[in-house]
Parts: sequence; structure tokens; C-alpha cells
Amino acid sequence: MQPADHNPSFSDRVIRSGISCIHWVATRDGKNRECYYFIMCTPQKLKMLKQIKEGIFAIKDYGIIVASGFGSVPSDKVIAMMKDKYGFDCTKLE
Repeated sequence: MQPADHNPSFSDRVIRSGISCIHWVATRDGKNRECYYFIMCTPQKLKMLKQIKEGIFAIKDYGIIVASGFGSVPSDKVIAMMKDKYGFDCTKLE
């Protein structure tokens, strides 16, 4: 039997494959503060979201927000929750 690190969960394999439905989005809010979201959405909605370059929009219109926060990177608590609950490895954020 292989150690757990060498036998990734199904969700880890899906996320690593690039077809994950959870995506990390970094932006600024209406008060110009850095913020981030982990959003569960379809590839079509993600494409539409990425085309927004400026202006005010409601990110919830593009999918389900599973986590969010202020700053340019997630807190350790959010990183742990994303890994534990969704199998999302935040160390691979782009």
C-alpha cells in the first residue's frame, strides 16, 4: 500500500487535471481593497468572469462562493479548509 501522499484523493486528481469546478479569483472590492474568492462555477461562467476588466459586478452571479477573504492570499485557516473540505491545494494558485 502506498503512503497517502502518493495516493491522491479523487478530488485532488480532478483539481490537478485542470477541470476542477472550483477556481480562485483575485480582485478588488468596491472600496478598492484586495480580496479573493474561491468560486464553484462552470467553465462558461469562469470565461465570462475573466473577461471583466473593470467596473462593479456581483461575483455571486457567476457561481457559488465557497470561501472568500481580504488580501492578496488566503489565510492559513482558509487554505486548510479548502484542502480538508474540497481537496483544493492552495499552494498551486496562479
